[in-house]
Amino acid sequence: MRDEFGRSLDDLGIVLGAFFVGFGPATALHRKLLPRFGMGRLVLAGPSLAVVGLLIVASAPGWLAVLAGYALVGLGNGLSDPSINLYLALHHGVRPMGLLHASFGLGTTLSPLIMTAALPVSWRLGYVVLIGVELVVVAAMVRARPRWLPVEGDGGRVSFPSSAVTWITLTIFMLYTGSELAAGQWAFSLLTESRDIGDTAAGFVVSVYWGGLTVGRLVYGTVGDRFPPRSMLSGAFIVAATGMAMVWVADSLVASVLGFVVAGLGMAGIFPLLVLLTPQRIGRDVAGEIMGLQFTAAALGGVSVPWIVGIIAERSSLEVVPGLLVGSILLAALLNSSVARRS
Repeated sequence: MRDEFGRSLDDLGIVLGAFFVGFGPATALHRKLLPRFGMGRLVLAGPSLAVVGLLIVASAPGWLAVLAGYALVGLGNGLSDPSINLYLALHHGVRPMGLLHASFGLGTTLSPLIMTAALPVSWRLGYVVLIGVELVVVAAMVRARPRWLPVEGDGGRVSFPSSAVTWITLTIFMLYTGSELAAGQWAFSLLTESRDIGDTAAGFVVSVYWGGLTVGRLVYGTVGDRFPPRSMLSGAFIVAATGMAMVWVADSLVASVLGFVVAGLGMAGIFPLLVLLTPQRIGRDVAGEIMGLQFTAAALGGVSVPWIVGIIAERSSLEVVPGLLVGSILLAALLNSSVARRS
């Protein structure tokens, strides 16, 4: 794609920005869209818009069309992501929520493989395959729609729960998501540039980290209903902080691998458990008012925290990265404890 449109590698940031142009407003306005259109229409609109966006990208005659397509994909994700998470939080438990978020990890693993396999023919073929996957999702949503249970706030407006718990919860989502992504984004640079570990080994460590996240969520999806969600969330924060502390003091490749594995396994449960506990902490009748904003906060954290960490590392040393992440995870854990006491 870069060669065909004459773009640089840095332009990947523009593509991500185009995605957020659609995703951000959709999640931020979810609280207003839910009572107007209903859960069913929003969940169905998400993959449908993604199909249109991917089709535009696959047939794009120029760079602007690619950006427009990604904005539509972001819009679709912004409509469906909070809707599906809200539905599971209200009507299901830890196991389905864990499996839902494990599927994200599987998708991030399979998508690069699909694109890599398609490259010998054309990068456009990879997007055609993804369109086929999204069409399957659309068909599944249509088939499952008659079995959906009603959702509070689906049929009428309720007041926004403007309270300390609400704003602290949004801050937790921002801090945690930013920490998770910053760990994955800066791990390679930390290991190769600061600790003289080879590219192949460093790439393996990053894969192990994301793999730990996916495996951990699969575990939650199988045995997660055997333990109280609040206790699991507190423990997950502790394990995640411990893992990053291990990375911080690691003096060998093996120690770094162990640290990132522990961190990934700890982080695996934090996001899905935070989502699952939203109705209990905010209230079932107003959970729809905040669910979309939680994804907006998560997206903002995913952009801002890695950026801030990078600025600090550039002015000091890459070795501060794991220390900063230990701090941000512990701060999120303290805020989580505060919310648990208030709700």
